[in-house]
Amino acid sequence: MAESYLSRGVSPTKDDVKKAVANQDKGAFPGAFCKLIDDLAGDPDYCTAIHADGAGTKSSVAYIAYRETGDLKWFRGIAQDSLVMNTDDLACVGALEKLSLSNTIGRNAHRVDGKCIAAVIEGYNNIVGKLQDMGFDISMCGGETADVGDLV
Repeated sequence: MAESYLSRGVSPTKDDVKKAVANQDKGAFPGAFCKLIDDLAGDPDYCTAIHADGAGTKSSVAYIAYRETGDLKWFRGIAQDSLVMNTDDLACVGALEKLSLSNTIGRNAHRVDGKCIAAVIEGYNNIVGKLQDMGFDISMCGGETADVGDLV
């Protein structure tokens, strides 16, 4: 399986990435799944968990499905995937309250128009609303769009 990943440019072990970040500060709890730093408000009984993850290649799959069907639901779906990839990682370190969500949407402006961006944002708003309805303490805090020509 590793050979299959490597032949496609995917590193299942990310050894080079681990080496690149080896000298970074490990945070308040080295070895934790997400980086934990001292509480931003200075309370010694708390810490702050910061994490970033994305939908990965699912955005390419969403683009292909959208081009084949014309249905924007594919872009709404990757928002849920991205949000879940972040919240489950944070849950692994016990960060279950007062979550703030920021996102970055990278796109090729020639291929992915404003309707697609709006669908991603709508997807985030929908899943955040559902989580809030279930009592999950999460807030949308905006984000960034990056026009990068070599992306889908």
